Formats: sequence, C-alpha cells, structure tokens
Amino acid sequence: MIMKFRYLLLPVILLLGACSEQANQQTATAPASTPAPVVASAPQPAAAQVTLGTVAPAESANKQFKGSITSSLNPVVINEMHNWTLHLTTADGQPVEQATMTIAGAMPAHAHGMPTNPQMTRNLGGGDYLIEGVQFQMGGYWEVKFTITAGSQLDDLLFGITLQ
Repeated sequence: MIMKFRYLLLPVILLLGACSEQANQQTATAPASTPAPVVASAPQPAAAQVTLGTVAPAESANKQFKGSITSSLNPVVINEMHNWTLHLTTADGQPVEQATMTIAGAMPAHAHGMPTNPQMTRNLGGGDYLIEGVQFQMGGYWEVKFTITAGSQLDDLLFGITLQ
C-alpha cells in the first residue's frame, strides 16, 4: 500500500520541484530595479489591488439570456468583499424580471473556487440584480457562472474575468 502512494506522489513532488526551480530562475534573471515576476501559484498579498479586466457581455449557453456585470469596486482589491450588479436580458434585449439564480466562481488554472459564496440578494428592477458577497483571493483568470431560472427558462451564463 505504501509503495502505491509513493508512485502517486512522485509526479506531484517532481512538478512542485520544477515550479520552484522555474521561480528561482525567473527571480535570478530579473534586473535589480524590477520586482521579481509573480509565480502563478504564489499567494497574493491581502491588500493587493488588481484591475478588473474587460468583462465582455456574455450570452448564455442555450442563448436564452444575455448579461453584463458591473463591480462596486474599481480597482478590485484582493480579499475584499464587494458587490456586483448583473444586468440580465432576453436574447432579444428585453429586461429579465423575477429571475432566480445560483452563482459559482472558479479559477480553472488553479482548480479552486472563490473563497465566498456570492448570492443574488435583490431584484433592482429593469433586469438588474444585486449580487453580494463577491471576493477574489488572487489575480488571474476566473470564471463566474450564473445558473438562471426565469419562468420556464433555465440556462447558464458564464463570465470569463481576468484580474490583472
């Protein structure tokens, strides 16, 4: 049994060693006046500010809805709770009223989710919905999926967000 685990852990240990070696090489080659590049797996400082990259309006998987998001923070601050406004329309541009939704975010490159569980807390009218409890723990590429139900329609709306 122990032998099996050793063979399973060996690729993980080798991968971690390669990442560490790459980070050391990058740091060693950086000019003294330039900060060392951030390695993708390195945690961000608690108060780091990042720019919310362009978040293009999205169309849902089955093309029933279109949506756009606006953050209450600009710039977005890592590890700080903030809100979004989701503007939701039908495929032909009519505001969607009385929708319900669940929200899930993930960072695919790191295989982890958001540190919070954002919720739609209020219908603001005109197709706008208040999303509270949004927080990111690091910069990079994120995907935030809204599973939306409006009347008899159910569809997923996915936003690709880059925090730089």
